[in-house]
Amino acid sequence: TGNAFDALLKTLEEPPPHAVFVLATTEIDKVPATIKSRCLQFEFRRLSVAEVADRLQLIVDAEGIQAERAALELIAREGTGSLRDSISLLDQIVADPVDALTLELVERILGTAGSAAVRALIEALVEGDAARGLSVIHEALDSGVDPRQFGAQIVETLRHVLLAQMAGERLLEVSQEERSWTESQARKISRPALMRAVRAFNEAVNASRTGWLPQLGLELALLESLTTDQTDSAQPTHAPSITQSLIDQIAARVLKSLPGGAAQAAIPPVHEPPSTALAPPPPGTPGVVSLEAVRARWDQMLARLGQLNRSAPAAIKEYFRPQRVEGDMVYLATDSALYFDRMQDERRRRIVEQAMSEVHQTTLRIRIIMGNAVSPTAVYDDPLLAGFAESGASIQEIQPKE
Repeated sequence: TGNAFDALLKTLEEPPPHAVFVLATTEIDKVPATIKSRCLQFEFRRLSVAEVADRLQLIVDAEGIQAERAALELIAREGTGSLRDSISLLDQIVADPVDALTLELVERILGTAGSAAVRALIEALVEGDAARGLSVIHEALDSGVDPRQFGAQIVETLRHVLLAQMAGERLLEVSQEERSWTESQARKISRPALMRAVRAFNEAVNASRTGWLPQLGLELALLESLTTDQTDSAQPTHAPSITQSLIDQIAARVLKSLPGGAAQAAIPPVHEPPSTALAPPPPGTPGVVSLEAVRARWDQMLARLGQLNRSAPAAIKEYFRPQRVEGDMVYLATDSALYFDRMQDERRRRIVEQAMSEVHQTTLRIRIIMGNAVSPTAVYDDPLLAGFAESGASIQEIQPKE
């Protein structure tokens, strides 16, 4: 508190000759500048895995416990650079008498997956083998591994591969054997695919805290990681592929886990239309459908949209309204800046365009506008003035003096 800092400041200004104050904090930014200016400040860093493992080795040697180096390194990694946390984990593991501290014993007590399982999944990801990757996930979870812990291990290993690819071995805190394997995987996978995998599995780990089906996050992360794009085609790596049958397998597992068994009706697939990043039609272009037709079939479009995405119709119905049609472009107006920004996402627009195109049986695009914006042609009959207005020009009428 402020009063406590004031009292401390007074003590520091007139310290007793026989006392030395040692202040420790993990939130140095909350300490007032008046306090910091009167102290010698030392920034402590986290210890490396090797340094923590060395300290743990001294402890087990002093206690007469045989320990594998790999087991101590795993404890050090779980301690995330904190010597105190690492020693606490070591105390828990050796609480029961053991002949030797092995890697298998530490993995079982900590609930982590074996390094072989993590490596097998990474290798399947690098080789584009989705079926093998899914099998590894299910075998690991069936053996009692915590899904979130398994995901965290995958993220850590992918990070090592990324560091090996970007900065070489100088930033890797792993054993020599692990370093060789990591560098070999870094040479086989493209950088965009690797970064996509790190993001996908990291999001899966964060979402697993609230997810009702923890393994689903890992499965989807694997499939998202194997989804190729054009930026990967130029990289010297295996081209991963996802088959519809594999996606159907995941969907079947999810449906079977729902209350009441598998769903009776099949969910229609979402076929994405071509990219809508095209120039809008010129102002005043007659619409391929009328505005009245769009408004008349609005509820029908929302119903079809609900079949494609359950959560989409509520927001579209609440915050958007058809305002005009020019060519194949339907302009939807909204007063919400939040939903205006959200609908700039091409994936969200595509699904609305698909529903609208299917209802009207013709290809339609949408453009989101704010408020009560109207077409320039509705204000200016002159096409030249309408064009200026469309480009953002301010047009004023000047009356001649009589």
